[in-house]
Amino acid sequence: AVGVLTNLLAKAASTPISERLPSWTSYVLVLLDQLAQLPLDPELAKQKPTKPDSKDSSSVAPLPSSLLAPKEQHMILEHAIVLNKRLSTVGQTEGNEGETVLFALLHLLSRLTRTREAAEIFLKANAIDALLSIQYPFGTNNGRRELSALAAGLVYAIFRHLMEDTVTLREAMESTLRITMPVLMGRNSGRVP
Repeated sequence: AVGVLTNLLAKAASTPISERLPSWTSYVLVLLDQLAQLPLDPELAKQKPTKPDSKDSSSVAPLPSSLLAPKEQHMILEHAIVLNKRLSTVGQTEGNEGETVLFALLHLLSRLTRTREAAEIFLKANAIDALLSIQYPFGTNNGRRELSALAAGLVYAIFRHLMEDTVTLREAMESTLRITMPVLMGRNSGRVP
């Protein structure tokens, strides 16, 4: 199923600029996003990780955290980047169909860029320029045009994933815990939730 969906995404990404995207593009993006977030089969997760074929017995191969293998995730990410660049060039984000494809694409990109390797693929492909040049749908607030809150949140998440490294993330989490834990302990009469 993943191969079929990946091929459909590749077909949508390679649609000539003079033509509209296929009507099923948003469905493919949503299905791939769902597959990327599904946890590994519980029976497989219960198994102990196997040792790689190296002489170093201390290293253990980790189990994947989703149904998509890292190689599949990277291939999907590469097709999504091409589709992202296409949307920035063509500007087909107006109307319900274009907005649906855009939001499904942003959601998939925000999920796939969570790993450092995927974020590096995104950066090496110069996909930031395309991400910034997409004509995002706007809403109105008291007569002012504003970026849709959903689009802004997804773009923010993608940029956060691109900028984070493990050290920065760990330091931010430790800082948050140092600030939050005393407050929580005070509210719960010394009990930690």
